[in-house]
Amino acid sequence: MIAFTIPGLRLQNPLNQRVHWRVLSKRGQQQKHATDMLLRVQDWSLLPKPTAERPWDVLIRRVGKGTLDDDAVPGSAKHVRDTIAKHAGVDDRHRHIVAYRYDQRRAKEYAVEVEIREREVTLDVGTEESAVRTTRASLCAMRKKRT
Repeated sequence: MIAFTIPGLRLQNPLNQRVHWRVLSKRGQQQKHATDMLLRVQDWSLLPKPTAERPWDVLIRRVGKGTLDDDAVPGSAKHVRDTIAKHAGVDDRHRHIVAYRYDQRRAKEYAVEVEIREREVTLDVGTEESAVRTTRASLCAMRKKRT
């Protein structure tokens, strides 16, 4: 898992603001730059590159003095999401490879918290009574035992 905080980054709802397009563009560039700088210093060896077999779950949490509407949070985190997708090397429309979730919480200072983790794979074996939940690591161990 990779987790980091971008202190001071304020995510605002771009849909409700009536500002000049250059102001919105500059704000987006600042969000991309701040996210990019923190993504560059992460230890990516902790996490395999996302694929359909080894997908990622990404949580983007907006931290601020107030809260936004539930439908406004994804729009406010668009540039953070785009930068994470660029670093992952996967287009952010492929939800089966990288799934994005959004959250928010109140605090005195603005920030963005990001958690990137490998998604657990669920496998049901047999009937509902004998359903077994395993992770990808245990599946690999089972395959090795068979060979």
